[in-house]
Amino acid sequence: CSLQRGALGDPETKYVCFDFGADQSSGVHKAGFCIARCMDGAGFVFGGYDAEGDFCDWLFGGAHGGCTAVAHDMRAFDGYFVLHCMLGKGLKPDVVTNGAKIMMMRHTVLNIRIIDSFNFIPV
Repeated sequence: CSLQRGALGDPETKYVCFDFGADQSSGVHKAGFCIARCMDGAGFVFGGYDAEGDFCDWLFGGAHGGCTAVAHDMRAFDGYFVLHCMLGKGLKPDVVTNGAKIMMMRHTVLNIRIIDSFNFIPV
């Protein structure tokens, strides 16, 4: 084989993994907390009913431009909290759907992709 193995450098894309937990005691799903972890291992917890807005302020605050945010089951759960927050702030994300499922969203100004890890699990 003529391919030479090179040293691995820093990946060009930075990743943030996140997950929301919700409360539905009022009959409406409300984010009760969100946890996030960056590639460098830094973890963040956003608690209370402001978790949706606090997480989005943190993610879209400018420091994460160009990153990819990943959530497990983003298409049917976590993505709706992020979409609700973005629309509430007057942002117009690019959204790719399959029926009611959100397959991918993109913050067009900061170039932040929000994707579902389910899309990458082999069947």
